Amino acid sequence: MRVQVTGDNVPDAVVDGRQGIVVEANVGAVFAVNGQVGSVNLTGVTGWANVQRLGAVGNGIIDDTAAIQAVIDACPPGGTVYLPRGVYKTTTTLDLKNGVSLRGEHANLMVGPGMTGTEYPCFIQPAATFTGTSVIQIIGDTDGGHPNISGEQRITDLMIDGSLLTGSVDGLYARGNVQNVVLDNVTIRQATNNGIVTASRSDGTYPYSWRLHHVMVDNCHANGILLTGCTDVTLDDVQAIGCWGQGFILENCTNGQMLSCRAEWNGSHGYHITGAWGDWAGSGGMQITGCQTDRNGQHGLLVDATGNTPILVSGLQTRRDGRNGGSGGGGFAGLAVIGATVPVVVDDITCYPGVDDGDAGTNSPQYGARLSGSTTVLLDNAYLHANTAGLLDDGTNTTVSYGANLVTAAGATTQTVRTLSNPYKGMTAARYVVANNASAREKARADYLCDGIADQVQIQAAIDAVQAEGGGIVQLSPGGFNIAATIEINGTLDENDPRTVTLKGCGQQVTELTVASGVTGITISDWAQIHLEKLCLFISGAGIGIKSIGVNDVGDNNNVSFWHSSFRDLRINGGFVTTATTWAMELGMPWRSTFENIEIEGCRNGIKIINDATMQNAGDCVFSRFFVEIVGAGGYALYVDSIDGNMNQNTWVDFEAGAGTGRSGNTGIWLGGTAGTASQRFIGNLNLERFATLINVANGNSNVFDANYITCEGVGATNKGFVTGTNSYNNTFRSAYFNIASGDTVQVIEDANTTSNAPNIFERIRIENNTSGTVTYSKTTSTVLRDITTFNTGNAMPDGLLQYPLSTVNDATFTPADHGLVAWTHDPATLRSASNATTSGTVYLCKVKVVNRSTLVSNVIVGIEAAGVTLTSGQCFVGLYNSSGTRLAVSADQSGNWTSTGLKTIALTAAQTLAVGSYYVAILAVGTTPPQFAMGAGGATTASAGLTASTARFLTGPTGQTSLPSSITLSSQTVTSGARWAALS
Repeated sequence: MRVQVTGDNVPDAVVDGRQGIVVEANVGAVFAVNGQVGSVNLTGVTGWANVQRLGAVGNGIIDDTAAIQAVIDACPPGGTVYLPRGVYKTTTTLDLKNGVSLRGEHANLMVGPGMTGTEYPCFIQPAATFTGTSVIQIIGDTDGGHPNISGEQRITDLMIDGSLLTGSVDGLYARGNVQNVVLDNVTIRQATNNGIVTASRSDGTYPYSWRLHHVMVDNCHANGILLTGCTDVTLDDVQAIGCWGQGFILENCTNGQMLSCRAEWNGSHGYHITGAWGDWAGSGGMQITGCQTDRNGQHGLLVDATGNTPILVSGLQTRRDGRNGGSGGGGFAGLAVIGATVPVVVDDITCYPGVDDGDAGTNSPQYGARLSGSTTVLLDNAYLHANTAGLLDDGTNTTVSYGANLVTAAGATTQTVRTLSNPYKGMTAARYVVANNASAREKARADYLCDGIADQVQIQAAIDAVQAEGGGIVQLSPGGFNIAATIEINGTLDENDPRTVTLKGCGQQVTELTVASGVTGITISDWAQIHLEKLCLFISGAGIGIKSIGVNDVGDNNNVSFWHSSFRDLRINGGFVTTATTWAMELGMPWRSTFENIEIEGCRNGIKIINDATMQNAGDCVFSRFFVEIVGAGGYALYVDSIDGNMNQNTWVDFEAGAGTGRSGNTGIWLGGTAGTASQRFIGNLNLERFATLINVANGNSNVFDANYITCEGVGATNKGFVTGTNSYNNTFRSAYFNIASGDTVQVIEDANTTSNAPNIFERIRIENNTSGTVTYSKTTSTVLRDITTFNTGNAMPDGLLQYPLSTVNDATFTPADHGLVAWTHDPATLRSASNATTSGTVYLCKVKVVNRSTLVSNVIVGIEAAGVTLTSGQCFVGLYNSSGTRLAVSADQSGNWTSTGLKTIALTAAQTLAVGSYYVAILAVGTTPPQFAMGAGGATTASAGLTASTARFLTGPTGQTSLPSSITLSSQTVTSGARWAALS
């Protein structure tokens, strides 16, 4: 580097035989300036304040405390205090002020052969006589000596060596509102208390938003890094090694992250996430990514924090933790989540055990992961190898979820037996039942192993076991289960103690239960709560797949089989035997439950739901994504029977059914029973195919069927579409596509309802009558037919069935739309040729109705029958008022426009977007002879018959006006027979 030196004293420098004002310099040093030879600080070039140039000695003997502090105090914010190579003896705490960077020459990460302290004299070294509580402090506190907010300090390439200390001293201590501190390439070793500490001042304010990069805390006599309340902190490549206490303690450091950090050979826990987290607005969790542990005395990572902020642990590698003084055991683990209420999400974790580097000590940790007394833990993608067990879950946790990729091993490091862990094994309220034909790996994980003959025994035992523990999960393995007798899932008749059971397989095509002929597969009763999912039932003969039985709970006057339950991802197969009498599902008294993605195939009948108790109305269920295929003759895809009470308020979404092999006389949907069935809602894709009767409401009301595609058997003359009984009323039937097969005869509507005040409605039905198809219908005097159309087939349709939707095309009444208008007072064809006289200065009000929402109106249209004469300029207008009499808009002056006859389209000065409702057109003409406006022949008492002045169609308003008033009190005006005509466009 070449440096040009200017000023009064030009240096007499000779470099490489040359003399002059330009000198050669190494980076950071000048060979000779003003007679000084060697390392020379260039103030103004680097901007650094060199403490050795400003009083510090750096020889490890002389006390440099006062000199360094003086340089820090004199350094302006944004400046750098530079400590060249040397040993800086301090006897009291250095106070790092706001915005100052403290930079050393080098920070050793270790001391080894040829790298002793005397060979690398490059650190701050507090003396044995040190009297402070920390080597360096940063304070943000109104304590009389510091600012309320302190921040932006930088500590770089600096080492603190506490090897001479005798008292309890922290390496770096920060208190209060200390923001945005950065540590980069910093080492703190042998502090006699903690390495780095953050603490609050008296009002509870903590340091926050710190960044630590490439930081080593080595052999401190308490904890390595103790951060409390340090929110938004980032720890990147930070290592705590050989500390006598814990490596890292993080308490309520919300929104923080640890990246590639390492905790090694610390006396207690490697990492400890503890305390109450997330106790202020904006709090978040913490992310721990790619971190490591090795040979810590207790847990590698312990989480026992409370609160709601989630802790995410990803890519954690634990190794040889739980040393426990060399004896191992102690219940320690690579990962421990104990008593935590914060959600803990763990993904991609390994644990591998071992002994000391010199082969001493006991193999540890005892457990790879230990979970106890915690609220929510999610663990996936893990390899856990430990001395006693890879995973310990003591069953005291509230919610634990294990992923599919969880492998465990136990024993010495040479152990190669590895197990894909059963995520339920050993847990309270969870059992794993394995099929006889499952793999050896699955059998090794089983709580119950089936014999392949009467597998209901093991399944029932598992159900009974979890219910005895208050309810839980029974997981069935992949494979086939032979069910020789019914599996029973019953409640307790106590809605506060349901002992909920989840019985789940691994998929409809993966877990299969073959039920003996004539046997019911699963029964449910006694106010049960059940979640049944991801399996298949094969049934035959008179067997039923799933049956529920309502039991009379006399004390509560209720009759319920199950409630708050769910049935998902199920397949029930009846073998496609047309002579069977099977029902896939026969559900008595279901209540407030969900059915989703259920396929019924090859059964004699599909689903039957029954209300059989006068004391209780069952229903309130949602059925979605059902596919039903029945076989044989005279069956039902869906049968809803209200025997005593009423089965009501069920919603069916995407229900599709068809009749297959041997079909004859089948019904798609039947609703009825003695008490009648009400309020079934079929929405979405309701598709019914190949049934003799598509929908039959034998006894029911207020049901809605919104079909997509429907078609009958196509084999005879007895097919029916929509059928209702004599006491079936207020039902609605729709179909986007009603197909009449070629050669088929279908009575598309058969309405027998006699309740005229609650008719059945058949609407929005499009019928496609194919070649040689015959369509008939029957109705009563109360039947409502509307918007029934036919596809362009050319085949004859019965008289009276087709009812096209009302429109301007097929409505016999002329409407404003026929004239290209938005609204008018009345049909202009009713106007008479002569008009009543117009009184100068009088406002006339004419009512119009807007029937379409958000209608834009720009013009008022009136007719002039007799031209005005000598009209007063600036005093002739039309305007628009709302139904409260407030003026919305007005036109420009019409005094010139109204001196001729004809239809006048008058623009409003501001177009209006009008909601549905009533409005008034106002007309005002002032002059010698006002024009006569077109009007109808309304009589004196009939134009506003039945209306008051505030709602009348035509009014004579205020008199003596020269402009349209901003508002008019309608009730104070005079009802008139002068039915003046006006329109809006």
